[in-house]
Amino acid sequence: MDVAWGMVQIQRGQDAEARLALEKAEELLPKEPMASFYLGKRLVLLGDLDKATAALERSIERKPAKADMLLVFQDLGRLYQRLRRGDDALAVWNRMEKFFPGDAQVQEQIAVVLAEEGANAEALERFERLAKTTKDRFRQVEMAMRAAQLKHGFLSKSRG
Repeated sequence: MDVAWGMVQIQRGQDAEARLALEKAEELLPKEPMASFYLGKRLVLLGDLDKATAALERSIERKPAKADMLLVFQDLGRLYQRLRRGDDALAVWNRMEKFFPGDAQVQEQIAVVLAEEGANAEALERFERLAKTTKDRFRQVEMAMRAAQLKHGFLSKSRG
C-alpha cells in the first residue's frame, strides 16, 4: 500500500510525501526492491544524494527482476558518475557486467553511459572491446566508429 501511495504522491509532484511513503514501504516490505529503487530516485530529486545511493544499493541487495536490475544498476552508476565518485561508479559497472555476463547489449549500455557522463577512457576501452568481440560485422563497425569518435574527442580537446 505504501509503495502505491508513494507512486500517487510522485504523480502529484509531492516529493517529500512520496519520500515518507516509500521509506515506510521499505520498512514494511524488506524484500521489495522497487520500494528502495523509487525511494532512491525521490532522494536524488530532493538532493539527498548519499541516502539515494544507499537506497539504490539496497534495491540491488533485494534482488529485483532482471529488467529492473538493469535500471537500478544504471541509475546507481550514473549517480556515482555525477558525484565524481569514479571508483564507485566503475565498481557498479563491473558488478553489472558480472550480473549480465557476456551480454553485449549491457556492455554497450555501460559504454554509452560512461561516454555520456564524461568517463571517456572507460567508455573507449569498452567500445574497443565490443568492436573486437562482436560477431556481427555491422556492430563491429559501429563499435569501432564510436571508439574512433571518442578518440577524436580526446584529440580535439588536447589540441584546443
